[in-house]
Formats: sequence, structure tokens, C-alpha cells
Amino acid sequence: MADKFNDYFSSVFTEESVLDIPVCDTPFPYPGEELSDVCITEEVIEKAFRKLRADKSPGADNILPRLLQNISSAVITPVTIIFKKSMDNGEIPNDSQC
Repeated sequence: MADKFNDYFSSVFTEESVLDIPVCDTPFPYPGEELSDVCITEEVIEKAFRKLRADKSPGADNILPRLLQNISSAVITPVTIIFKKSMDNGEIPNDSQC
């Protein structure tokens, strides 16, 4: 059975050339407007927490959405600070910095 699956998936798999990958001329199509209008406030973060579906499984961080909703009032300010600092620095903290 494994051979049959292998035969099938091998027959439908497309191998594309990496020689004709398009190259982006500019990293952002509108120079001078690189996410400068993004406004991160505690209200925006609170709204995002409220939109979380408590019945979903945790994400890559292994934090349950239900837990985030339950502790949202305690973490809104620090999360807002982290997001603002990330936008100001143009960096996303990696796992070792958390």
C-alpha cells in the first residue's frame, strides 16, 4: 500500500525550476509608507484577546487561547509595550529573548 501511495504522489508532484523565480525590485511597493500608520494601543490588544476562540488549541507558543482570555487584563499593558517596541525597532523577538 505504501508503494501505491508513493507512486501516486510521485506522479502528481511537480518539480519546478528555481531559475525563474521572480525578484522583487523594491521590498515595499510604497516607499516611505512602511507600516508607519500602525497604531498599537491597549484597546487594540484587548480587542484581539476578546476575538480569541477559547475552544481552539494552543499555537506555537503552547498558550491556550482560554488562558490568554482569562489573564488578558493582567497582560494587556506588557503585551502592548512589547508590540510597540517591536514595531519601533523593526524586530521580532526570537524565542531566546522571551
